[in-house]
Amino acid sequence: VSTQSTWGLTCPPSQKPSKMKTLTWLLVLLAISALLLAPVVRAQEDEGEEVADDHTQETTEETDEYDEEVFDDESGRVIMEPSPDAVLSYYFPKNTDKRFTQGEEVTVLIGLLNTGSKTFNVSYIGGSLLSPFDNTYYIQNFTVREVTQGVVEGGRQGTFAYSFIPDPNLEPLEFVFQGWVVYNSTDNDLFRSTFANVTVELVEPSTTFDIRRVLSYVFILAAMGALVYGALAATGIKTKRKRSKVNKEKEWGEVNVYKQAEQSRRVGSRKSNKK
Repeated sequence: VSTQSTWGLTCPPSQKPSKMKTLTWLLVLLAISALLLAPVVRAQEDEGEEVADDHTQETTEETDEYDEEVFDDESGRVIMEPSPDAVLSYYFPKNTDKRFTQGEEVTVLIGLLNTGSKTFNVSYIGGSLLSPFDNTYYIQNFTVREVTQGVVEGGRQGTFAYSFIPDPNLEPLEFVFQGWVVYNSTDNDLFRSTFANVTVELVEPSTTFDIRRVLSYVFILAAMGALVYGALAATGIKTKRKRSKVNKEKEWGEVNVYKQAEQSRRVGSRKSNKK
């Protein structure tokens, strides 16, 4: 009995420490991967914020210049309303479904029909992305473009192209695109008309390689692999313990049978000698 107890307290097979050591190293590698992943994601976020700040600063500077040149015009009336003689239309030749790709240039064609007798001169074109829930909340102001040849005579129509690039850091959601033109008449009256106020959808580029997403998938798969490996290793250790215990009990059973047979033989031998 004491010998069986000794076998019951015997350490598991020698393969257990090696598997536990492998599992430990795997968990250490996962922890190191997580530490390496955090700076990469943080660096990309910081870079994105810097790009967004630079873009905002550039747009603001150009808008300020536009304000000084247009709104400080004292030679005529500043009427920031559309002229009754101007009929505007728009068309997205490459984005007819009104889906804009993050970070890719979008071009809109603007048609201005002059139904009056006075000549119009288109000076500036601009646009913005607004919140779909609040049209007074500006998400992104695009660069204001100056038009060099914007004369539209009475009874004629002029077409102008305006290009802009949605910020690649914006979320792929729905926004409101609002575009406008500033023009003046031969009387030097200044007008502003909105040519588009439409809901658009911002989508991700189809060929974008997102390092953060790939690393996240790798980390998740590695974690799942570690869990599966740990579960299998634990199951294998328990199975080997049971097999080892059964084998030991079987061996001791055979020893006991052998001892009983030996004792019986000796007893039989003694009885024979007595006879």
